[in-house]
Amino acid sequence: MTYIHRLKHDLEHIRKDKLINTALLASACTVFIHAGILIAFFFRLPPYLPLYAKLPWGYARLGTQWEILIPLGITVLIFLTNTFISMKLYAHNPLLSRLLCVTSLIISVLFFLFVIQLLWFIL
Repeated sequence: MTYIHRLKHDLEHIRKDKLINTALLASACTVFIHAGILIAFFFRLPPYLPLYAKLPWGYARLGTQWEILIPLGITVLIFLTNTFISMKLYAHNPLLSRLLCVTSLIISVLFFLFVIQLLWFIL
């Protein structure tokens, strides 16, 4: 069995689970909406953004315009990693696969809300 064939087989198992399917679909939609909003507003952003709220006042709190893409990158990385691990573990441990997919959804929603709050504050 080739590697691609095994991935398709694992994906078929995951698609049968309603919770995993819903969480992955909602997480993917959130990631795409997040990317679309960033693309739409990226060139309207000021050169420096207050990204790091936990740091003391001053220039240490500011990040460049490109650093607003970091949450999207982290979200995509976590989404893909959790999906891949979930596909591999579903046959042996379906509960862990469900938890990984729900965690991916929670992380994508929280990073999306962070970016929306930041854009609301700036624009």
